[in-house]
Amino acid sequence: MPKYRKELSDLQAAFCREYIKDFCGAGAAVRAGYTKKSSRGQAADLLARAYIQAEIKRLTEKIESKLIATKQQVLEEISNLAMSNFNKILIKLGKKEPLTEWEEKIIAERTVTRTQGGGSIKFKAHDKTKPLEMMAKYHKLLTEHVEHTGPDGGPIKYQDVPTDELKDKLEQLRKRRKQTGA
Repeated sequence: MPKYRKELSDLQAAFCREYIKDFCGAGAAVRAGYTKKSSRGQAADLLARAYIQAEIKRLTEKIESKLIATKQQVLEEISNLAMSNFNKILIKLGKKEPLTEWEEKIIAERTVTRTQGGGSIKFKAHDKTKPLEMMAKYHKLLTEHVEHTGPDGGPIKYQDVPTDELKDKLEQLRKRRKQTGA
């Protein structure tokens, strides 16, 4: 456990826990147990202390690590959707076999219709186009190339222009712009 953690009083620790809820110093101070009258000053004083900042950072990172998907998790989700086989899922459902967590995620919609003669269940899978496109881009299979060509697909013709000539052309353009007011 980091050394700064031992320096926190119960009130300071409570302030840190409350502060990360809405990042409102005065409100966090009141909720932590400081008086309303002194809450602004206490919050400013606490937030200026390095060990309080370190504790707030630690708590925030702890929360973020639970909320934010890792790169690996995102790639797995995209990959599973992209490579899903809906026919296998329908066969499993027909045999009344349980679906895996990934197979459940593939199903976008279930509609149950009951009739006197029995009923039916309709399933709709998530579209695979976008996840496949995302995986292809990740693996650099879909890189966009812009090709510039001249007339009729031929090469672009250019010529080297001496620097002095370019300066003269630019000056002419500037004068023309001033004259037209553009």
